[in-house]
Amino acid sequence: MKKEELKKAFQKLIEPKGEKSKKPFNIYFYLLLGLGVAIMLLSNMTSTFQTKNEPEMSNTNAEESEEKDAFANRSSNPSTIVEYEEYYERQVRDILSDVIGVSNVSVKVNIASTEKKLYEKNRRNEKQVTEESDREGGTRTIENNSMDEETIIVRDGDKDKPVIIGSEKPKVTGVIVVAQGAESMQVKQQIIEAVTRFLHVPSYQVSVLPKKIKEE
Repeated sequence: MKKEELKKAFQKLIEPKGEKSKKPFNIYFYLLLGLGVAIMLLSNMTSTFQTKNEPEMSNTNAEESEEKDAFANRSSNPSTIVEYEEYYERQVRDILSDVIGVSNVSVKVNIASTEKKLYEKNRRNEKQVTEESDREGGTRTIENNSMDEETIIVRDGDKDKPVIIGSEKPKVTGVIVVAQGAESMQVKQQIIEAVTRFLHVPSYQVSVLPKKIKEE
C-alpha cells in the first residue's frame, strides 16, 4: 500500500462521521483547548505573584532582624548617655518588679557621662630639692614634685591605638522610682536600699514615690 493511501485511511479512522458526530467533537476540542489556556494563565499569574512577594518578604524579614540585632546591641552594649540611662532604667525596673508588694514600676535614671576608658600610661615622677640661705644665716629647703604621664600607644595594623586596661561605669547623679506599693514605708525603704546598692549611689540621690491607681 502506498504512503498516500495509508495517510487517507488513517484520516478516515480519526475523522468523525456525519454532522452529528462532528459537533460534539468540535465542542470537546474547544473546551479542552480553553481549559488548557486557562491553566497556563493561572500558572503564570501564580508564579509572578510569588516572585514579587518573595523579595518583599525577604526585605521585611531582613529589616526586622536588623532592628532586633540593633536593639540587642544597645541593650547589652550602650554607648551614649541616653542608652546608658535606658539600660539602667530597665535593669532597676526588672529588679523592683520582682519585689513583694511592688508593682507597676516606672524608673528614671540620670547619669553625668558615658563610660570612661582607662588607658595604660608611662608615669615618671621627678623630685627636686632646693636649699636656700637667707642673710641672717638661716636655711630653708624647698621641695618640688612633678609627674609626667604618657599614654602607651601600640601599632594595630596600619593604625596606632592606645592600650586600654579597663573602664569606669558612668556616674549616676539621680534616680526616681514611682511604683504602686511605695506608700508603705517598709516597701519604700526596701526600694531605696535596692537602688543604692545596685547603682552605687547615696540614698539622698534616690527618690521613691507612690504611683496613683488609675480608675477604670
